[in-house]
Amino acid sequence: MKKYQPSNEAPLNGILLLIAIGTVGGLLLGGIMYAISKLVYLILIFPLLFGIAGGYLASFAITKGKIRHPLLAFTMAALIGILIFATYNFAEFNFFKQGLYEVLKADPELSHVCQTLNPDQAANIFLTKVTGSPGFWGFMKYQAKIGITITKVSRPSSRGIELNETFTWIYFLVELLIFAGVSGAMAFSAASEPFCERCDNWYGKKKYVDSTDHNKSEQLLWALNRGDYTNAGKLLDLVPHDYPRVDMAVQQCPSCQEADLYVELSLVSKNRKGQIESKKLATGLISPSDFQTILESRVRPTETTDNYEESADTEIKEIRYEEE
Repeated sequence: MKKYQPSNEAPLNGILLLIAIGTVGGLLLGGIMYAISKLVYLILIFPLLFGIAGGYLASFAITKGKIRHPLLAFTMAALIGILIFATYNFAEFNFFKQGLYEVLKADPELSHVCQTLNPDQAANIFLTKVTGSPGFWGFMKYQAKIGITITKVSRPSSRGIELNETFTWIYFLVELLIFAGVSGAMAFSAASEPFCERCDNWYGKKKYVDSTDHNKSEQLLWALNRGDYTNAGKLLDLVPHDYPRVDMAVQQCPSCQEADLYVELSLVSKNRKGQIESKKLATGLISPSDFQTILESRVRPTETTDNYEESADTEIKEIRYEEE
């Protein structure tokens, strides 16, 4: 079983699609986040949720645009996450400018200022005086300077945790990393999916093949990695095992029969609540003929693999002894 490597191809029309969807989606998600934040803002949760939303948009564009360059996909999706963060804070900046202007108009001693200045000019004068910087950057510095107070949703009137300027900057950085990291990771995963270069198609959906007892996972991986497909097949059963077990699933090109099959082994188990959980153990490519060998070698209900398991265990122990 050989490792699958994306081709790092990125069609121009796919890149343009990703830019278009990412730009529009990033601005829209940032605006939605700002609108909701006027009612309630969940620290770290909102960046995570909207980072996931940005990742879904990026993954959609990557799939439609057939981008198979994981690093490029990660970078562009991370920029979408940053755009969501920037849009949200820029909306807050506009709200701040208007609020400051209203305060100036309501103050008898300062209302005359509003006759010569617009909200942008008034905000720039104020921010420059307080932080030394005008505009959006001055606003971010002002937010950090006054700090952030974190309170529980269930107790909004409580005192909460007050972050000073340094910790507020750290909090901003953490939020930014969540936006960019979550969006980027999802895009990276989408661009790493198996793709048939011959047919210019993504592989189809996963199809369950067989399973084996979880105690045989090491033997199965060892056999697959050394290309021993006959004995790998003997470790698989036609009848699904009870949990925990190791499932084998495959994906293949929907347009041709010549492309290698993408194989995934997963450890499937149940947690304390009875919910099924799956953990990916290994992935790789197998030729159609080798996969056919696995299928033909599978254990029937009346067959046993004790002899092979004993010999495989011995060989694995010998290999480990040699490595030590």
